[in-house]
Amino acid sequence: MSISHHKNLTMADFTGTVTVFNSQASTTTIAATDIARPSDWNLGHDQLFTLSGNTTQNNTASGVNVIFSGAGAYLSIGGSSDTLAFSTPPHVSSMEFPPEGPNGTAVISTNSGSVSYALAFNMKQPISASFLRVAVSMATNSTTLATTGASMSASVELRGTWNAVIYSLATGASSKSLTSVASGSAGWTFRNSISVAANGTQYSVTQQVSYPAEGGQVNTSTQYSISNTNYSFTTQQIATNFSGNRFLDIPFAASLPAGAYWLILGQTTSLATNSTGISNASACQVMYSNAFVATQINSSVGVMGSTNLTSGGLLGAGSFSTAGGGTTAALPISAISSSASHPQVYFQLLRSA
Repeated sequence: MSISHHKNLTMADFTGTVTVFNSQASTTTIAATDIARPSDWNLGHDQLFTLSGNTTQNNTASGVNVIFSGAGAYLSIGGSSDTLAFSTPPHVSSMEFPPEGPNGTAVISTNSGSVSYALAFNMKQPISASFLRVAVSMATNSTTLATTGASMSASVELRGTWNAVIYSLATGASSKSLTSVASGSAGWTFRNSISVAANGTQYSVTQQVSYPAEGGQVNTSTQYSISNTNYSFTTQQIATNFSGNRFLDIPFAASLPAGAYWLILGQTTSLATNSTGISNASACQVMYSNAFVATQINSSVGVMGSTNLTSGGLLGAGSFSTAGGGTTAALPISAISSSASHPQVYFQLLRSA
């Protein structure tokens, strides 16, 4: 930033040379172009300032008085005699989004393996998060398989991936479209491995779990040996650490400004085995069962004049027809359908070191 003269001089520039007398009674001749003349005074001292980076409208200021103005509710400007300070509210590190709406009682929803949840929410402050937390219910199962009567080394692995995508609502001609602004995913793997002795009745089972927690991925395992006429797969060794109500933490490194958003949350699952003789052991597992949600009226609601009752989500809650969570590509808001009970998922955006 620099200075511009408020008053212009109207006299003409002089030409030629100027003789300067100094204290030693000698003289110095200076060209008129080497000293400040009226036209030099009238010139501004370069431009006042130039804005760069994320700017809008004019990026070069002009005029006799430059005014700094904070836009919106989240930029503050303060000044002293020689300092100008710009500031915004700090990004909070934790924000909870409880559902709001009729009949907002927390219940356990249906499994999201076949459909994804969609939820509109308002963020009243900027936030910086490292993971997205959802309250879920986990289930444990056991199973028994017939012996093969021969040595065997085999494994079966149940894999799940949780995807969470946050969207903002577009504007203008695209106001019925959602644009992704942040996304995250979390992997869950439960692996049963068995090593059977030649007699077919003595064996050991190793169970390995890879799961997300507080923004990171954790791996753990347990092992037990047994002699039996059948193959017993049980989760007794680890059930106390994973069963019941648990936090599902999806890594979600993002900083978002305040505003209105949509969240689409869902999961996909797959099964992998290196032996058909153990594939049924996948019935023994620790796995996601349900998510905690708030339900609303237990009936579909449609847009007036529509031929169906599944157009549009009710009060910002609905389902997304694709399992496994949202896509990071833009999608029409009509892709979110009204569904029975209109489940609204409880979630938090958190940062934890």
